[in-house]
Amino acid sequence: MTEDMLTVIIPVYCTPKELFRDCMRSILSNHFSNLEVIVVDDGSGEEYQEFLRSYISDSRVRLFFNSHRGPSAARNTGIQAAQGKWVAFADSDDYVCMDTLSRILRDISCFTGDVILFGGGRDNNGAIRTNTTFLKEQYNYGEKMEDKLLIMGSALSAGILPRGYYQSFTYGSPCSKLFNRNFLIENDLLFDEEVKFAEDVLLLMQVYLYAEEIYYYNWYFYTYVNNPQSSTVKYRPGVSDDMKVFFRKMETFLSVNSLDGKLEKPFYVRAEIEAMRCRRMEYMHPDNSDPDRKRRYNAFIREEPFRTALKKHYLYGKRIIPRIRRYLLFHNLYFIYDFSRKIYHMGDRKK
Repeated sequence: MTEDMLTVIIPVYCTPKELFRDCMRSILSNHFSNLEVIVVDDGSGEEYQEFLRSYISDSRVRLFFNSHRGPSAARNTGIQAAQGKWVAFADSDDYVCMDTLSRILRDISCFTGDVILFGGGRDNNGAIRTNTTFLKEQYNYGEKMEDKLLIMGSALSAGILPRGYYQSFTYGSPCSKLFNRNFLIENDLLFDEEVKFAEDVLLLMQVYLYAEEIYYYNWYFYTYVNNPQSSTVKYRPGVSDDMKVFFRKMETFLSVNSLDGKLEKPFYVRAEIEAMRCRRMEYMHPDNSDPDRKRRYNAFIREEPFRTALKKHYLYGKRIIPRIRRYLLFHNLYFIYDFSRKIYHMGDRKK
């Protein structure tokens, strides 16, 4: 392991080439030699792999090829192969701030701790919106459980909690962070390859629980790009089954560590968010031609934890319109629900 080296791990699977080029350009456009970039291809195919091989002309780039086992396996390959003391992750369709990366590489020997968090934002067709945070600099969030719970609650709730802050990607994402590789390896903190959706949240919850030193730097580091071909927005048959696996594992994690009561609200906020995501990405997606899809979705939201989440009203609180929309869902009134959803979001866009 090299003490002053940073390893950036990038899983890739058929990412549009122009987005991948932007990602790599943002990372490699510096003169620092204490940078290692591990690109792990998840079975993209020979033509795409040949495109990736063009990057190994830069001696800082290492290329690995996995069979199609998913991003968790790809990231684990990177962690196990990393030579740097510090590990960072980037998605292949996003990009980093070159100035901040250079600053990190220049000062990396000064960093201490288990996990370091940074700021960032979202790129929506060139319009950048910056994250806001409840965290403060020069404070160790790993010393007290109440501080850890604040970050864990934000990670689990997809940034909804605590309210009043904008998070385009959250503390449940591995991106825009540095991880001490020894800390990960010694605590056996790897991505669960059985979890196919929100697997990063499950790992980050474990990371925050085990970490003794967690620091935040108010540096803009990472930009999430709205990609219409991303796996988080396109039609994804079976995503509801993947969600069930995630929530089953998360329930076990919370229960074993006596956190279920302390993180009940963010848990059910996340369950409601994902119930709506499953509706968009699977059951009611335009590419789903299943004539029985409405009945199947209605059965899905009656399963736990989605049923309780939709009854708890944690996500929207006492706001009347979301309560009415939940009622419409439970009573199969989909036409009225879809119409009300359009009206509701039109109002949001005008604000």
